[in-house]
Amino acid sequence: MPANDLNGRRGDFAAAPALSGIRVLDFTRFVSGPYTTMLMADAGADVVKVEPIGGEATRFLDPKIETPDGEASGYFHRFNRSKRSLCVDFRSTEGRDLLLRMIPQFDVIVENFRPGVLDALGLGYDVVSEIAPGLIYCSISGFGQTAGPHRSDPAFAILAEVSAGVVGRTNRLDEPPVRLSAPIGDLYPAAMAVAGVSMALFRRERTGEGAHIDVAMFDALVSLNENAITMSATTGREVRPAGRLTYTAPFGIFEAADGYICIAVLGDKVWHRFCEAIGRPELAEASDLDTGTKRAASMDGRLGTALADWLSSRTRQQAVDELLAGGVPAGPVSTPFDIIDSPQAVARELIWDVPSYTGAVVRTPGSPIRIEPGGFATPGRVPAAGEHTRELLESIAGLDDAEIDRLERAGVIASWSPSRQESTV
Repeated sequence: MPANDLNGRRGDFAAAPALSGIRVLDFTRFVSGPYTTMLMADAGADVVKVEPIGGEATRFLDPKIETPDGEASGYFHRFNRSKRSLCVDFRSTEGRDLLLRMIPQFDVIVENFRPGVLDALGLGYDVVSEIAPGLIYCSISGFGQTAGPHRSDPAFAILAEVSAGVVGRTNRLDEPPVRLSAPIGDLYPAAMAVAGVSMALFRRERTGEGAHIDVAMFDALVSLNENAITMSATTGREVRPAGRLTYTAPFGIFEAADGYICIAVLGDKVWHRFCEAIGRPELAEASDLDTGTKRAASMDGRLGTALADWLSSRTRQQAVDELLAGGVPAGPVSTPFDIIDSPQAVARELIWDVPSYTGAVVRTPGSPIRIEPGGFATPGRVPAAGEHTRELLESIAGLDDAEIDRLERAGVIASWSPSRQESTV
């Protein structure tokens, strides 16, 4: 039920996940949108994923995972736990009208089509806000809904990243630009979308008003790149990419005997601790190392040599343990396998076993947001395409079996039956 109907029932949700009772209609594909709605589902929201007939495109993308029923898309399974699937041809008049009939029963819509696509289909904010004035409508796009020469450009994470200047910040000057392996161009805008929806829901509690949230991947990543942009704009000098910082050291990734570690020396207090930890206290008193800038310059000289000599006789863990014992921030550079069963990940219950409609269990990172009391919703399974079509049309649209059967025969909707272990899509 829409959150406006929850007034007077707050005690029912006192120990429930934070978004319990919030219903979300999910018109998203690929990564940024599905990750947004998955985080909301983790927090207890009832997320209904609207898919075209045949299922969302990422159901068919590599890499594949082995399941009891054959192969399935690992790509799709990463972002679609705990959702219900509704397959409807929303590009058809009858499919659109069916969704418009259901929308007043939802609190939130999230979509990540190119600007104008849902408007052209009669499902844009101007239309749905007339029939559901308290609705929170969140649009995620590459360059924003309202203005700018790139408004209509297609956007994937890497395009947003290069446009916002975050690619090539970590490589050395003599190297071509290097992209981070994690799709920050999708995941960071998704986090901003969750924040925006949460703000709008909070405001609606006080005013009863809905909202249109406009999250541009470009905007989010420009804000993420605040250091380089602020310093360039303020000083008039371009902050050029570099493999290490120029105003403090040691600060970065360094090689030990069996792999790499991170060391973060920032400020004179930590610098003195670092010198003690590596058995070189005299470095702390050296006049040519008495500022962060001088220390950064010396990483190609005696400071870099002293650190390399010390690390060469220690494993990753030995070096990290000694530095931490001395009060110096440090940590091993981890691989995915290092993380999965690490004591920290286990203690935080960070890796979840998520069931799938295929019968497989997918091990994947859980929600990074912890709210107590209430915690998380129990991870729900990744749905089959159209798995919940019939129940949703009955419970939300109020259709009977005969009308649902007619719509399915007409190709307006599609459903899936677990008992048949096959889809009608």
